[in-house]
Amino acid sequence: MVDISEIIAEWAVKTTFNDIPLIVIENAKKSIIDTIGVALAGSKTNLASMGRMYATEYYAIGKCNIIGTDKKLKSGGAAFANCIAAHVLDYDDTCYADRSDASVVHGSAVILPAVWAVSEELDLSGKELLTAFVLGSEVEYFICRMVTANFFAKGWFTTSAIGIIGAAVGVAKAKHLGFKEVINTIGLAASRAANTRVCLGTDSNPFSSARAAEGGVCAAEFARLGASAPSNVFEGPNGFLQVYNDNHIDKDALDGLGKNLAFSDSALWYKLFPVCTAAQAAIEVALSLSTSYRILPENVAAVHCTVSPLVVSLLRYRIPRTPAEAQFSLPFAIACAIVFKRLTLCELIEDVLKDQRLLETIDKVVVVSYREGGILPSNKREATEQATVRITMVNGDVYTATKEYATGTPENPMADLQLEQKFLSCGEKIIPEKNLRLLLNNLKDIESIPTISSILPAAFAGPGS
Repeated sequence: MVDISEIIAEWAVKTTFNDIPLIVIENAKKSIIDTIGVALAGSKTNLASMGRMYATEYYAIGKCNIIGTDKKLKSGGAAFANCIAAHVLDYDDTCYADRSDASVVHGSAVILPAVWAVSEELDLSGKELLTAFVLGSEVEYFICRMVTANFFAKGWFTTSAIGIIGAAVGVAKAKHLGFKEVINTIGLAASRAANTRVCLGTDSNPFSSARAAEGGVCAAEFARLGASAPSNVFEGPNGFLQVYNDNHIDKDALDGLGKNLAFSDSALWYKLFPVCTAAQAAIEVALSLSTSYRILPENVAAVHCTVSPLVVSLLRYRIPRTPAEAQFSLPFAIACAIVFKRLTLCELIEDVLKDQRLLETIDKVVVVSYREGGILPSNKREATEQATVRITMVNGDVYTATKEYATGTPENPMADLQLEQKFLSCGEKIIPEKNLRLLLNNLKDIESIPTISSILPAAFAGPGS
């Protein structure tokens, strides 16, 4: 049997930009736009500032732009700092590579900062960046299909544990590494796969994601220098699959690499709200009820939210103490929809968490799973999509609604205009509007950009400077 690393390496080495379907390119550009947008917003957070401080202290000056500053560092430092900015708000896209049985993962926020930094370092074109980004992303999503939902259910934090391998392959493609070098890149990256979902709601989440982006750069460069690694890193004795996944594998997925592309069927989920993917549908329902019936929080007696068991397990904080915990708190999200009639970046601050009306409303929210509530989701899947919210008023009135698929899911995609508006809202306080629109236009036409290193400086400096 051919080693899985060899299957991945062969596809990564032989695939060119011209081999990638147009629909994949168009969908990949949407992910790039979304990721750069949320990274702009995330660059102003305290943790992103820490990431820049770390990267600046421990990496040499280079050619790679650091979002949120005029500093330029070597690619590993840029990948680390920019990944924290892209993932710290939990506003980035999520992939369900196979909606029925695959591990859920954030891909773009890890892979794009890694391949973007190396593309700047090597003065690559937009086509070369797109090729590296697509290949790195699709390798990550392929592995998620291969290990099935079992990997996620065991508690692994897929975004870092699998993201580092996708980032490494993307960087290897950007560096034009050969077949054997890509195999070694995969083995080296897999040796650093780490972190479990205990990290959710803490700084360890974006930190470990950034280490994955940084590690992907490191693995590819170390392989380029001649370092070796086991070619059977996945299926070998004491290998990735045995230790991490009890040898659980979907063998049919092996035939899907390069064919069942996540970008082809648009398996990416773009978020309307800057919190965990698992909360999106419930927020939309609560917001719709709250605004349609002009509900005042003081008139609410109780809020009952029915979601999947997975949502209950992911959104573990009942009364969040920090903005990071709030991103994984369904009672917080529902309360924001009722009290403020919105959930934006403005609500993810310490002062809002202390708001008395918000805290009183959180106390009224009860979250149960389908199993506890005896309800079968209409989409017949134990996934994160469907949510039912019932709001009982003090006067006895009851308002109920269900959202089967949140806006932004593949089944209910976000319109291009919505995605662009999200990008502009994320960057409006970071870059002047004229420059921000210049950046957006460049990203929409990124395959025509001769040198990728010109895009971010032009956005921050402005045209004609």
